[in-house]
Amino acid sequence: MNNEQQETFVATCGGFSVHEIWIFVVIMVLAGLFGGYVQHLSEHKVGRFNAAVVAGRGKTLSSRIGFLHSLMSGVAAAVMVPLFLQTISSNLLKGNDPGKFLIFAGVCLAASICSSKFIQGMSEKILQDIQDVQKDVAVKLKKMDANTAATRMAEKQWEYNSVSVEDLKNVFAAASPESRRRIYREYSRQREQHWQAEKYRLDRVIRIFEALIEAGKTETGEEDGYLYQCYFDLGLSFKDRPKGSVIKTIDDYHEAIKNFSQAIKYRKEANPYHEMQRALTNVLLYQLLQEEAVQRGLPVKESERKQREESILADLTAAGDARDLLSQDDKTLLANWQSALKK
Repeated sequence: MNNEQQETFVATCGGFSVHEIWIFVVIMVLAGLFGGYVQHLSEHKVGRFNAAVVAGRGKTLSSRIGFLHSLMSGVAAAVMVPLFLQTISSNLLKGNDPGKFLIFAGVCLAASICSSKFIQGMSEKILQDIQDVQKDVAVKLKKMDANTAATRMAEKQWEYNSVSVEDLKNVFAAASPESRRRIYREYSRQREQHWQAEKYRLDRVIRIFEALIEAGKTETGEEDGYLYQCYFDLGLSFKDRPKGSVIKTIDDYHEAIKNFSQAIKYRKEANPYHEMQRALTNVLLYQLLQEEAVQRGLPVKESERKQREESILADLTAAGDARDLLSQDDKTLLANWQSALKK
């Protein structure tokens, strides 16, 4: 074996050379045999066979078998010592100190003298470790199944609008927070891509966002870190979805404003675009309420009108240059409202 082959062998054998491995093998065999012999002497009994079964030679035969059993048990226990040292993360066998061989021999001898108990104890520990690993794998598989189910349920809602918010919430709650974040990012992207050309999809994504928010609330009532973004997307979805009756439209605007306010409440850092969208939605609601009052010949409550105007102006001030992010139609809407307010 050349030097390169020796280095490869050492690397693949836990850093031990061929010479060291042979020393360990010899120590295990000799210590196992000697320990088994000591165990045999200490037990003061020789085998378990019935002398009546083995006629005339039962005692002799059972004695020999008992002696061999002790020797083999001792060697088996000694061979299990490296596994024992591995399970307790011992560094006994590592390093260049020659004294490690003597210590290793002592451990092997002690294990072989108590071979029955040592083997039983090691077997039970290994079985327990295997069961623990199986439980961990089962938990991970269950979590993986829950994450897969959450993803598929969201896809079903997006494509067919056939899943209730309650069912979505239950499935999302069983999934991991990371999975819920992935679902949010995916359908935030889908909303942004489709909200103009396929407005009917906003009805579908609203349920997904609502379920994510419900599933992501913590026991203390605080929200998961990403949910303020989910509130904001939910607000945009209510604001932009197809409008039906005036009453339904008014309800949508109220829901949008409520969710924008939640996004502002829970967000991690200031984002003027949040205030800008809340201001824009308030203006849309303000105009709709004014038109509805005129058509029905109802008086406009001055206190409510004044309060809404002050809220809009406060949001526009906080939004600052975020108006530049709006479409030209939305900029014109805000400009006309402010012009009318000054008259």
